[in-house]
Amino acid sequence: MVSCKGTTCQYGLIDTFDLSEKLHQLYYIGYHGVDLPHKFKIAVGGCPNNCVKPSLNDIGIIGQRMPEIDLSKCKNCKKCQVQDNCPIKVAKLEDGSIRIPMDKCNHCGRCIGKCPFGAVNEAFTGYKVYIGGRWGKKVAEGRPLDRIFTTEEEVIDLVERTILFFRDEGISGERFADTIARLGFDYVQDKLLNSKIDKKKILEKTVVGGATC
Repeated sequence: MVSCKGTTCQYGLIDTFDLSEKLHQLYYIGYHGVDLPHKFKIAVGGCPNNCVKPSLNDIGIIGQRMPEIDLSKCKNCKKCQVQDNCPIKVAKLEDGSIRIPMDKCNHCGRCIGKCPFGAVNEAFTGYKVYIGGRWGKKVAEGRPLDRIFTTEEEVIDLVERTILFFRDEGISGERFADTIARLGFDYVQDKLLNSKIDKKKILEKTVVGGATC
């Protein structure tokens, strides 16, 4: 379990220390005697700057601050503070009004509140979760789940579901990235987000760990 410094950083959007400590207690200490097919790493990043490389861990959690545009308050300014403050330059003036394409926005929240007329505000603060990343001799970039989670409780539950899924459907010696590649991302995502997971049955299962460097 690794964490950035979260809200003690000017860019931090979530309390990474609090979430990491809860995950540590529940799934490092609480599941300490539970074997998995391979080692399993979790990273919690406070914002999309990705300082602790969440997308290169088995599970990566990234704080999100979702912008919401109220075009009725946009004054068609010649110099737009929202556009000027977007660090990845996706906020743009189009036909005199501000637009933020959600498929390109990284949800860092740094545009929120920059409009002096209140055209861009916060919809909610949440969590993006990547699965299947890893670093080392064989690198895999994690892929984000389609859902943005809105509560810490949802994320904690998802982490447990992911650990149990890996224990149940992973193969000894196989990293979680390989499990996803073998079974398919859509199948794994559906299992994690929608399917019932029999925790008692999975924990009673005999699993041989195969962690090697």
